[in-house]
Amino acid sequence: MSEIGATMLPTRISNGAPPGEVSVFEKLRKDPGAAGWVVIHDLDEAKHVNQVSGQADFVVIIPYEGIVVIEVKSCLSLKVSERGWYYGNEPNPDVRGPFKQAARAMHSIREHLAGLDLARDVPMISAVFFTAYDFNVSSAIEWHPWQVLGKGQLFAKPISENILGIIRQARRHFASRSLRWVQGEVCSPSAIPAITSALRPFFTILASPRERRQGLDNNLKRCTEQQYEMLDLLSGNDRILGSGLAGTGKTALALEVVRRSKLSRPDDRIALFCFNKLLGSLFDEERKALGAAGVRMSSFHQFMMELAGIPHGSKSTEEPAFWTDVLPRTVIQTLKQTEATRGQLDLLVIDEAQDLISEPYLEIFDWLLRGGLRDGRWLVFGDFERQTIFNTGAKPDELDMLYIGMSRSLHRLTLLCHEGTKDSIRKIVSRAQSGSRNAERQRSDQVNQLVSFWAGERCAQVKLDINCRNTPEISQQMTVLAELVAPSTYSRVLRADTHNDPELLFYSSLEDQTKQVSAVLSHILAEGVFRSKDIVLLSPYRDGSLGSVLAASPQWANRIQPFRNDLDCIRYTTIHAFKGLESPVVVLTDVDKL
Repeated sequence: MSEIGATMLPTRISNGAPPGEVSVFEKLRKDPGAAGWVVIHDLDEAKHVNQVSGQADFVVIIPYEGIVVIEVKSCLSLKVSERGWYYGNEPNPDVRGPFKQAARAMHSIREHLAGLDLARDVPMISAVFFTAYDFNVSSAIEWHPWQVLGKGQLFAKPISENILGIIRQARRHFASRSLRWVQGEVCSPSAIPAITSALRPFFTILASPRERRQGLDNNLKRCTEQQYEMLDLLSGNDRILGSGLAGTGKTALALEVVRRSKLSRPDDRIALFCFNKLLGSLFDEERKALGAAGVRMSSFHQFMMELAGIPHGSKSTEEPAFWTDVLPRTVIQTLKQTEATRGQLDLLVIDEAQDLISEPYLEIFDWLLRGGLRDGRWLVFGDFERQTIFNTGAKPDELDMLYIGMSRSLHRLTLLCHEGTKDSIRKIVSRAQSGSRNAERQRSDQVNQLVSFWAGERCAQVKLDINCRNTPEISQQMTVLAELVAPSTYSRVLRADTHNDPELLFYSSLEDQTKQVSAVLSHILAEGVFRSKDIVLLSPYRDGSLGSVLAASPQWANRIQPFRNDLDCIRYTTIHAFKGLESPVVVLTDVDKL
């Protein structure tokens, strides 16, 4: 199920959270009735009205309604005596009780917001949820009956309806006592960002950096798994062409296709090919982990070199037309010398198809696949936007580099642009804000040729437009900078907003850029959330890149090295070489002009 409910801050819940809090967290995250709500959870208050610190399990901010502060109890049983509240088998009582705890947390929040002049038009109420116990304690002066929900009530209806019932009962109560918040607009949506920003620094997040990082990974995994539902819908089609922007899960889907096919048809011979050499190395590692016979996963060029019997490092590979013309023609001649080489694959899967569906490559695929491209089984995934930097002889669009520099899986993005690009970027943002952008690009001739000539229009075409890999902030930033327009944009982003906007930094010289990037790297590492190997420096240039300059500096010597999958340090490479790969943190450098 898609995350279509409340925006959760933080986006994860800690591994050691009580089961009741986990249940409430998931219900809020998935309830469509909570869409547009902001929920701050599992946070300790740094300033409490009566104590050094206090806790609010959930602070639910609801547009046009108000704020509900919720205390969650997961106990299976409950006993209340003159000594206090006994939860489950706890030997010691809670002398305050959950209702006072929730009320005091709420008053702390109200006083903090009032000090910032943000509480005037925001009704606030506290409540207690017992997620595993049907609350049957008689009502007391401490609480109203509508401020508590037991197990039966809580799970009888969507959680959004329960919480709305609480805040609306509270407002009726306020009205009966001629208190504020009776008439007019309350908790305006326009005020919620300021309230959220005010509350987040007000709390101290107790989760360790390791837990925060694990939360990011779990959130990413959950979002990616949702894309697999598409495979179930397409399981009846033998030929599928899937197109999508960066972050829509194309590579994850390609790998899952191979895994599922091998499980359902163990004797099938399967090949998964890509364009990028580094991605091909990653595919080979996945193949080894799969441990199944009859599977080839690598870059297509490596496969062709083996078929042609040409060793890597051969001088002929330096010729300009070697990869696009000489090598594929040699492979075709080699294959056609033996008829037995025809139809040796039962399933062909192609990632990065925008770079692998030229005429000679298609001829090879058609020969290798049983039934050919017209009648065989194949799945082709590609991103046909902003790809001109890889077309021989074509002049790159001024924003192609920025777009292709976006990693498949990205939590944090920093862009280093020369000061001379400021005016260009301002114009791009201005056009986006005014709704005026470049016209949508037509589908490439290669795609038309694959569909019409090679497949005879006998294939299913699917548009992947849900971003399941990157954060909303990063997706929006790259959509604006790349000047993408509907329908060539993301229809939605599955991951929750992390409020960690991409950084756009400007440099005046190489020395200035070196200083700024050093500061960025030091700051990221000091936070403790990301490891050195999580960070990749990308550049349009192979020689003289900022990454190579830093690697040669005393501060970063041996801590920054040229990219390899197995290195446990900060790595650098070109945008071209990194395309199709992923990294939690990307620093895009050397953007000298737009």
